[in-house]
Amino acid sequence: MACSSDGVMYLYEQNPGQLLPVDFETASLGTAPCRLPIDNLCMAPTKDGNFLLCDSTTVYQYSCKDGNLTSLFDLQDSQIFNAVYIDIMGETEDGRIFIFSRDTEKEFAETALLSPTPLAECPVKEVITVGIIEPDAYLLENVAGINRQSEDFTVSIMNYRVGGRDYKEAQAALKLDISVGKGPDLCMLDYLDEPEKLFQGGYFTDLSPYLEESGQYGREDFVEQALEIYTWQEQLMAIPKYFKLRTIVGKTDIVGTDMGWDMEELKEVIQEHPDAMIFEDTGSSYLFNVCMHNMLGELVDFENKEAHLDSPEYIAFLEFLVSLPDYYQETLENGYFVHMYQWLKEERALLSCTDINTIIHLQDQEYIFGESYTCIGYPSSDREPNCIINGCSALAISASSPNKDMAWRFIEWCHSTQGEERSFELRDGFPTRYAVLEQEVKGAMEGTGIYEYIDAIGVLPDGTRVERHKATLEEVELLYSLIESASPERNTERIIVGIMREEAAYLYDGSKTAEEVARVTQNRVQLYLNE
Repeated sequence: MACSSDGVMYLYEQNPGQLLPVDFETASLGTAPCRLPIDNLCMAPTKDGNFLLCDSTTVYQYSCKDGNLTSLFDLQDSQIFNAVYIDIMGETEDGRIFIFSRDTEKEFAETALLSPTPLAECPVKEVITVGIIEPDAYLLENVAGINRQSEDFTVSIMNYRVGGRDYKEAQAALKLDISVGKGPDLCMLDYLDEPEKLFQGGYFTDLSPYLEESGQYGREDFVEQALEIYTWQEQLMAIPKYFKLRTIVGKTDIVGTDMGWDMEELKEVIQEHPDAMIFEDTGSSYLFNVCMHNMLGELVDFENKEAHLDSPEYIAFLEFLVSLPDYYQETLENGYFVHMYQWLKEERALLSCTDINTIIHLQDQEYIFGESYTCIGYPSSDREPNCIINGCSALAISASSPNKDMAWRFIEWCHSTQGEERSFELRDGFPTRYAVLEQEVKGAMEGTGIYEYIDAIGVLPDGTRVERHKATLEEVELLYSLIESASPERNTERIIVGIMREEAAYLYDGSKTAEEVARVTQNRVQLYLNE
């Protein structure tokens, strides 16, 4: 709550993000709320009757009378760590701003007292801008960190959600700025759809020469599969700080002991268990995505931009999918629910599409399945083991940036802090630098570092309590095997699969035949490729 200078008390409601005036005469909330144009973390009144608001990048002044939002200062430029965890903010009598921040686990806290300083009295530095859509805790901390020690440049974040833009509008605005050469020096790629189109347009800088000439790192210092995520036509567009793995897991007595299988072996497993669901947490239609991860390359020639989705092979695949009963949907419609992990234990469900972001996630599989498990991976025609690798905190340098060398220095700084950020959390992925990854793996085996409390009771998403333990040699070897077999999933491929799934829905509801679906899908995908 906060009171304005004219005596109106406001209650801040975080969702949907508004200030509600309190009417004390009628003991009710007012009917004219002030809608806030930012994702507000904290608020405080000012002496002039307005309010201080902040998101994770900027502090603003806001007037409920006219709805004006004015940017006051940049949190990272003001060297504030933990800006995503600001709890308290206020204005002192002498005009300074007090900020208190702490992380959700209450392990780190910081107080700051900021003094307004005329620009003429501030050191003259080059400004390097970073365009984002969603604040990244690692990025915010890295920006504040380098601004505390850099003498010749400062890094400033451009949050494209500010001003009331929704997610899609922010994406479009950032991509437009980049494409017309007016974008930020650096761009966080994590939340951009179809970055490949920007790569193809030449809007980002190839980082390979910078990495080759770097005095800190070489290509060999990074997990190669992680670099492949943002490699476009042999050009390195970005280097992610962390990576996540996704694979298909099943009971060993159902899928066997070896990693890797093909479509025919997958069909055999399904046919041998006709009364079981395929996946524990989604319907049979999700099999579409699983099979298309490797099969899509056989149906679409990306190099020549030619689709072959009206082929007999694709029609046969559609007919196979529609022949599968969707037990999951039937179960939900009957109002009967059993925890999804119980379905896997009882073999009422065969497979799990699992994210592996830490070694602990591997350990949990034995509890989830109730016995030995196999990371079988995504089916492929050559039966080679295969899983998906996704990147996190990936920065690209705009081709139009006049400050590429300084932008690269910031990227180097970010990678120097891998695994050391205060905001580091286990669930956020594996480090892309081999040295840091190996250090983390060693910590998991010894119970040190971020794995200090690994010998403890954990809780799975369904509430199951599990006893965790220090990583075994077998678990470590499995992790490295998964990394070795990992390949990226391109955003362009996801969009095409999305089109294919949209059209396949007409097959599931019986309104179109497999041939009709294939023909329409072929036309839509070819049109997309032509664009």
